[in-house]
Parts: sequence; C-alpha cells; structure tokens
Amino acid sequence: FVLNNFKTDFSMNPTSISLKNLLIQTPNSEIQKDAVISYPSLDAVKKNPGVLGLNIDLAQTNINVGDIRMLMPSLKKQMASLSPASNLYVDAVITGTVSDLTLKKVRLRGLTTTDIDVSGTIKGLPDSKKLNTDLTINKFQTSKSDLLAFIPAKSLPQSISLPNALSVSGTVKGGMNNLYANLTLNS
Repeated sequence: FVLNNFKTDFSMNPTSISLKNLLIQTPNSEIQKDAVISYPSLDAVKKNPGVLGLNIDLAQTNINVGDIRMLMPSLKKQMASLSPASNLYVDAVITGTVSDLTLKKVRLRGLTTTDIDVSGTIKGLPDSKKLNTDLTINKFQTSKSDLLAFIPAKSLPQSISLPNALSVSGTVKGGMNNLYANLTLNS
C-alpha cells in the first residue's frame, strides 16, 4: 500500500473527532474535505447509536477498489467481480445525527455502471421500525454485478433474479408501516 499524502487539521475532545481540510492521496485514490463526528459521550453512543452526530463533506473524492480491498480485506471476496483499477467517485454532504440525517447531496458514481444522485432526510435509524424517509432519487442506476459486489453472499434468496441493469428515479416518503413511493423503474 502506498500513501502519497495524508494531511488534516485533526482535533479530538471528549465529545467529538474532527478532520478538517482532509487530504488522503494514494496513487489511485483521493479523499478530501471535512468529517466531524460528535457524541454526548461514548457510553451514550453505546446505549443509543442514534445520538452519533455526523457532519460529513466529501468533495470530488475518488476511492480506488484496489485500495478498498487492501484496507478492508473482509470485502475482498465480496468485491472480486470488480476490477481493482475501478474507482468510486463520491461528492456528498451529510449532516445531523444517525437518528435524524439530512442528505444535502449524495452523488456516487463508479464501479462498472453505478450512478446515484440522492437528497433528503432519513429519520429513526438505527431502529428500522422507526425509520422514516423523505428522499428524492434523482438517479439510481446500477448493474447486477455492482449490486452483487455489495450484497453479502447467500443473503439474496434464489427465488429473486436481479436484472443485468436497472435505473430508478422518483421519491420515497414514510416508514415501514406507511411507505409511499412514486418511482420510475427501468430494467
């Protein structure tokens, strides 16, 4: 693993960790901008992960699949279908707490055909029963091979067949008991 550059204005105190002016560069990846994680206390997060605060601003970030495999060997087998030379482009601004997230902008592009552009709010995490969303999906386009690279092995029932390509756009509002979706799906 080659790390060409790593710099940040780092600060840590009993209730937060801050990486401002972040720049991580390898020969194939570049991660930049700001990430702040806050919490009332570590004990509070253990009892309720929903209180974990996030202020993430990743601008024009490129993450190489080979670098992901190197740093996260547990994903290597799962991501075997992806070329180690492929990249994932991220441009995102996410704020709030885990239980009340605002996705100001989430753009993900890369792997083989994946292109995602989503904004909105997600409330109630990590408790799926309390999940409530108000999302605008400007674009969600992907392929079977990209999906299978991230779906845990044997978690997809054999009765479900994924299309080779799919795209979705529209809105999703509500939660587990009152979900409203106005989506256009092409496959």
